[in-house]
Amino acid sequence: MEGDIRKERGEFECVASGAAVPHPEKMKREGMRALVRRTHGHGGEDAYFTARGPDNTMGMGIADGVYLWRWQGIDAGEYSRLLMNHAAEALRSGKENRPTAMLTHAYEQVTAAGMKGSTTACVVVIDSEHGLLYGSNVGDSGFMLIRGERGARFCAHRSPPQEHDFGCPFQLGHHEASDKASDAMRTKLYLEHGDIVVLGSDGLWDNLSEVEVLESVEASVAEGASIDERLMDVAARNLLSKAYEVSMDKSRTTPYSLAATEHFDMVYSGGKKDDISVVVCHARIGNGADR
Repeated sequence: MEGDIRKERGEFECVASGAAVPHPEKMKREGMRALVRRTHGHGGEDAYFTARGPDNTMGMGIADGVYLWRWQGIDAGEYSRLLMNHAAEALRSGKENRPTAMLTHAYEQVTAAGMKGSTTACVVVIDSEHGLLYGSNVGDSGFMLIRGERGARFCAHRSPPQEHDFGCPFQLGHHEASDKASDAMRTKLYLEHGDIVVLGSDGLWDNLSEVEVLESVEASVAEGASIDERLMDVAARNLLSKAYEVSMDKSRTTPYSLAATEHFDMVYSGGKKDDISVVVCHARIGNGADR
């Protein structure tokens, strides 16, 4: 009801970094490797980006291409990478600065290019001037908002997955049955000083609970004198490492094992091997003291 008016004064400053790793079998059989940079990267069929708009908005996104298209000779990794590239460019150029519009633009560009495949996608944009977070999520990639002072942080919001059925998430694609950017689950949240946003593909959320994500981020930033891009590098890679470790553990209880146990009505245990990609972003009021 407050509209775009917030209580905290000052413009937000955001720093972010991402990381990705392919499914272990892809690395073993195909020699696949990840590209990891702060502003963009990919691993397997996953892709991510971070970008700034000319109005100082901060945008970030993750897409998880559907591997099964390989059986038809289609590389969905190209689809997810191109989708994220176009979404990032729409923000950087000033053409679009809201996530659903960015996804719509990117989807139209990928479709016009004749690209085949399908992917889940999550895009988040932070309006630095008004301290607002806008999120649009299609499928089972998603984001989590971590809030609170150092040593006492908590999960303030977690975007729920969109699925038609278990293991069948919403997805953007070239086929008639694909979903559209307009089907995205949209979120608008007010930011507070020191908020941390974590984006992840399902390779993160299937293997780590919200508590485990929170604990990893808290451990990564607890000792830092100041939170900068290098510390976001550490936070993203620590999350990635933790999720990868759990995905290889056959006896671990995970969000995926719990969901599979319930859906199939049989006991399932262990992590879920998959491509994994994460983006971690810290937002604070300009010239504010770290907490």
